[in-house]
Amino acid sequence: MAASSSFLKRVEAGEVQGLTSVLVLNEVLHQLMKMEIVHARGISVADAARYLKADPEAIKGLKLAWKGMSEIRAIANLTIHEVSEPLHWKAVEHAKSFGLLATDGAHVAVMEANGLRDLATNDADFKRIPWLKLYRP
Repeated sequence: MAASSSFLKRVEAGEVQGLTSVLVLNEVLHQLMKMEIVHARGISVADAARYLKADPEAIKGLKLAWKGMSEIRAIANLTIHEVSEPLHWKAVEHAKSFGLLATDGAHVAVMEANGLRDLATNDADFKRIPWLKLYRP
């Protein structure tokens, strides 16, 4: 998490241009929600999503997750790409041909559609994409 925060600070400072998709932001929100409830309630990471699903009021009462998303939204040097239906079908192709999970296939489709080749990630599955240059934050 510290590496991701550091990377976003570099984007915010204008050192690098940040590009992401609504899918990535959705994943980030999901993880922030789980982390907050783990720390607040002392439950395991494995039980966090189940806990949140069972208690919608706990979701409404989150503070750090909403604050984190607001901070990301305020980053001026961050471009957020949409995911269209044609990109979805391209994502299906990428998932099948590169052996990726569905969301990872979508990330690759968004990158390809926007001419992006550089990816900051700790996910080794992206090593299977020959045209990507990976950066480990």
